[in-house]
Amino acid sequence: MLVAMAVLLLIGSLLASVVGNISHLTQHTTGKIEEMQTGRFAFDRMTRMLSRSQLNEYLDYYNRDIRKFMAETSPTEARDFVPQDFRRYSDLQFRCGPASELGLSGSPTLSTHGVFFQAPAGYSETTRALPQALNAIGYFIEYGSEQADLPPFVAEDRAARGVAPVYQFRLKEVLQPTEKAAFYQPTKNWIAEAAGSPGNVHTLARDVIALILLPKEGANAEATSLSSDYRYNSRISNATPQPIQQHRLPPVLQVAMVVLNRKSAARVCLDSNAPKLIEGPNGEELFTKPERFSEDLQALGKSLSQKRLSYRIFNTEIPLNSSL
Repeated sequence: MLVAMAVLLLIGSLLASVVGNISHLTQHTTGKIEEMQTGRFAFDRMTRMLSRSQLNEYLDYYNRDIRKFMAETSPTEARDFVPQDFRRYSDLQFRCGPASELGLSGSPTLSTHGVFFQAPAGYSETTRALPQALNAIGYFIEYGSEQADLPPFVAEDRAARGVAPVYQFRLKEVLQPTEKAAFYQPTKNWIAEAAGSPGNVHTLARDVIALILLPKEGANAEATSLSSDYRYNSRISNATPQPIQQHRLPPVLQVAMVVLNRKSAARVCLDSNAPKLIEGPNGEELFTKPERFSEDLQALGKSLSQKRLSYRIFNTEIPLNSSL
């Protein structure tokens, strides 16, 4: 009898161990599938929009004061215009770099990079007859409470019941209606105007902790060929000779995005203070030198693994439609 009981106890413990392992494996696999599905949808949409970005640049005469003939000279001034140079010009703008430098002051804590550009998304609040109309579009990551994404009555009900807010990293998409576009007015901060209207901004994916954007001269080209610090602005200041970035899209944009699974994110996103996740295994700063892009991406993955966080990295190169 005692031997039989001992055997039964042994079999029971073995079964419990097997069931526990299967449960853990199921949860891990489910988390991987969730992060894959969420991340893939957001990454595909973002890269598809970026691949359609336009500057519609053209060649214009410039005088000795870097004044443009077609873009800035009135008919009465045209008679006295003395051309000195023939350069690219565009009314549009492409800008990427640290999100904290893009004029998004009204947003909560920002993470890593952001990008803003124009593309023919055809989005309008008043008509569907302009499928190729240009829109101001942008992507950035913010950290904060999910309250802003909830309908007002839901947010009020949760507050009344004392439900604690959930803090998350969220990939935000900015899509401004074409009739409200301000990018043709160089004196306006069209990025702040587009992102400053709540109706233009929505959450594309949750638990996205990093967005890294690297402008390059070509596929597999030297990382520093167009930017020494990840920053790119097609409206860079005038100089002679004309800077290669001015009024020109980067021919290739390398885009990397890092997503945590929901359970891993919930372990580190505990309050209004954003957890420090974008660092190397020894706490070193990452993504400051473009030539170390691949090494920094690997170091970030190693650091997340050391923190026992489940993650997925999406990484691709996008050719942009640079015509001049």
